[in-house]
Parts: sequence; C-alpha cells; structure tokens
Amino acid sequence: MKRFREFATKALISGILLALPAYLAILLILRAMKSLGDFVRPITAVLPSVFRTPAIESALALFLLLLACFAIGVAIHTRLGRPLRNVFEQSVLTKVPGYSMVQGLARQLTGQGETVWQPALVEMAAGLQAGFIIEQLPHGRYTVFIPTAPAPVRGAVYVLPKERVHPVDASFAQTFQALTRWGSGLGTIVASLDEERGAESATRDPGQRTKAA
Repeated sequence: MKRFREFATKALISGILLALPAYLAILLILRAMKSLGDFVRPITAVLPSVFRTPAIESALALFLLLLACFAIGVAIHTRLGRPLRNVFEQSVLTKVPGYSMVQGLARQLTGQGETVWQPALVEMAAGLQAGFIIEQLPHGRYTVFIPTAPAPVRGAVYVLPKERVHPVDASFAQTFQALTRWGSGLGTIVASLDEERGAESATRDPGQRTKAA
C-alpha cells in the first residue's frame, strides 16, 4: 500500500509538471486569438460571404499570431534583440510556473543549451540506469541526473565516481524519447556501449582473438 501511495504521488506530480506548462501555453494562445478576433473582422468583412465564418476568423487570427511569433523569434536573434529577450525572460517569463523547466528541456532537445547533457548508462545498485552527465567534477567524479520513466523531467541527482558512469554515443533527444516510452529504444544505446567496450578490450589485448582461435 505504501509503494502504491508513493507511485500515485509521483505520477500525480509528474502529470502536473507536464500538463501545467502545456495548459498555460494553450490558454495564452486561445486568449491571444480571441484578442485578435476584433482585428481580423474588418479583414474578413471584405471577403466573399462564403468566407465570413467564425472558423475563417479563427484561422486568420491563428495565422497572424504565428506570424507575430515568427517575427518576434527573428527579432530576438538579432544583436539588438538579444539583450531585450534576456531582460524580458528574467523579469517576466521566469515567473511563469513551469517556464524555466520547459525552456531548459527545449534547449537540451535542440542542442542549444549552454552545456548539453551527455547521455550515459550509470551503474546503480539495481543495474544500469539511463541518465545524463550534468558536469564533470574534480577528483574523477561526475554529477549525474537519473530521470524517472515515463516522466524524465523528474528524477534524482547523484555525485558518482567516473568508473560507474559510462557515456554513450546517443543524443539527448534519443535518450529522452526512450525514457518517455518506458525504456523502449534503450537497446540500441546499450548495444553502443557494448560495442565500445569490445573495441577497447580488443585494443588493450590485440592478440586475444588470435590466441582464442
């Protein structure tokens, strides 16, 4: 019963953390489209009567909203727009619940983070677990984030010796997607580690195969 309560609590928190930012984003989009409705009505008024429908007005409002978002996105990547973006993020967006989490995750998925988290397989008591190397510490240790499945935005942070952390040849997006699917797809990541270990073993003892043959 205790395990079930712990699982139910974790599942509920994970669902809230994932659903809340999405809900807020959808709510903001709908409110923005409603605000643009008054602006697009004069435009639809000059169209043929067959196009003067609420659906056409909503589609036009959505198009204008996407166009405005695109223009803002282009502007904030200019030399003048970057400082304004930083000020707006620090003063407004970071106060929106879930924004920092979604922003950090989006940057990792697109490889635009200041430091990209390196996927790794980590030796834990129960076996190998998929995780991400956050940073390398002195004295041969790593700070490692071990996410939970199927909600990898939550997890635990460990400081582990280098010998227990095995970086793998996989992208952040590939590993993150496998975790959201209850581990489906981790087989290729484990296989890449096995191949790397086999290559290292052959390099250390090149005469092993010949001797075995």
